[in-house]
Amino acid sequence: MYAERVWKTAGSGEFRIVYRREINKEIEEKVMKRLFTAGALACGLMFSGNLLAESRQDFDLTNQTGYTIKEVYVGPSKSDDWGDNILDGTMPDGSTLHMRFSRPSGPCKWDLKVMYEDGEDAVWYNVDLCSISHITIHWNKQTDETSATAE
Repeated sequence: MYAERVWKTAGSGEFRIVYRREINKEIEEKVMKRLFTAGALACGLMFSGNLLAESRQDFDLTNQTGYTIKEVYVGPSKSDDWGDNILDGTMPDGSTLHMRFSRPSGPCKWDLKVMYEDGEDAVWYNVDLCSISHITIHWNKQTDETSATAE
């Protein structure tokens, strides 16, 4: 005879175990404790992996300027150092780049700088990356000004 036990787990559905009923109670309890511990550990690892995968400062940058961007710099607002260009290649008009931060904590206020192929640049200071997920850069031909909208 077979029996089945079902546990509900947060966010991932059900955790099922099918086992033979003839197992004595002591062995059954040991097996169940080990399986429960392994399941809890697996759920914990999946949850912590999701936390590390998305940082609160991660955002998408979309180029709607009509020009190709050749360099992008993102640096903490309190720093005078822009660091390295984070683009691998160029960013054509109409493209979107996902900016992923390597650690889930840190400052929320960042400065953003883009450089175009013609050597012109645009800079935005004190951008609160913890409260937005998307920045779109625009260029207005009539005013010759670059602006950004955040969502």
